[in-house]
Amino acid sequence: MKKRLLFLLCFNLCLAYHHSRAQTTQPAPDVNFRQPWLNLQKLTFKSVESGVRKIYTHIKFKELTQKHHQVAILPVEIIIDQNEISHMPAQDLNHRAFVEAKNAYPILFASLQKEKVMHRYNINFQDISETQRILSENDLTPDKLKSTPAAKLAALLGVDAIITCSIVRDEKLVAEAKTLENLRRSKGLVGPSAGTATVNIYDGRNNELLWQFERLLTAGLGNNMHETMLNLGNRMAMAFPYFKPL
Repeated sequence: MKKRLLFLLCFNLCLAYHHSRAQTTQPAPDVNFRQPWLNLQKLTFKSVESGVRKIYTHIKFKELTQKHHQVAILPVEIIIDQNEISHMPAQDLNHRAFVEAKNAYPILFASLQKEKVMHRYNINFQDISETQRILSENDLTPDKLKSTPAAKLAALLGVDAIITCSIVRDEKLVAEAKTLENLRRSKGLVGPSAGTATVNIYDGRNNELLWQFERLLTAGLGNNMHETMLNLGNRMAMAFPYFKPL
């Protein structure tokens, strides 16, 4: 009786072993971890020195841009949300935003050019004077640029991709940021957000968003626009997808 039970036990163990082997040798089913409607991968970085930034990269960026040779940077857009207690006329506020955007444009261009020199990549930036000339000749004002598809702009400018940069500043938060700047420096803390900066890259063939760099303007980054653009341009250029393998 004991021999029979021992035989049945060994027999069942052998069957279980062969069954498990058969399962593990079968090919694994195809699993699609990327949903068809999700074309962007997201990375988030948090640092006291660099602020909080989010980077979205198209999952096929390398494939879609392998034949890109030249990109154009559109004029920077700056929007200032007025402080409720401020009595600055809207016209003055708009003029201030216009001047700041005009000064920010060459800083952004220079940041990318400087970073490009440090890499050997086959990508060029159209000179912003040439970009501005073509836009002006075609009467493409800042308001018209917002409603013009990237593919149309790319064809007009003769480039493979379009780069846009927009900065939204909150005057009330900028005032708070100035107040807390000394506290941030002494305690090593990140101050309140003084706005948001967003840089986008659009494919010149189909208007598709290829890359997005989003950064909060914290205490030390929202007070002076020249300093803000230097910090933004340098950080963005170091993460620029054309400059790094994916």
